[in-house]
Amino acid sequence: MKRYFEHPSWFLLHHTTNINIAQHLSQLPQEANLLSFTIAAISFFEIIGFSGVRSNLIMYLTGHLGMSTAAAAASVNAWNGTEMVLPIAGALAADSRLGRYRAVLIAGVLYLLVSTDYLPTFGITILNNCCHV
Repeated sequence: MKRYFEHPSWFLLHHTTNINIAQHLSQLPQEANLLSFTIAAISFFEIIGFSGVRSNLIMYLTGHLGMSTAAAAASVNAWNGTEMVLPIAGALAADSRLGRYRAVLIAGVLYLLVSTDYLPTFGITILNNCCHV
């Protein structure tokens, strides 16, 4: 079974200029549609998650760390700006130096390293909350 990027219509979609895109997308295999929906859903939930954490982060910075409201808002806005700019920097690095497969591999390894770094602290937090009722 061919992957969606090995499908002939994938090549035509990205290498022709005068084309009816809606007609072409309907010819893509079903897994390409599922993949695009999955990526869109993950991006949507990531934005919702970050928006929900933003106000809690300001509350934490002002309450527990004793920052002023203006300094906490500036810190959160700086983090938000960094979060928005880093994908552009990653795209430039992937397009100019790494190539798409190597960039995906490196990003996947970094994601796993960061995810597994937080896993033990998450487990300890759950155990502490469970046992000290």
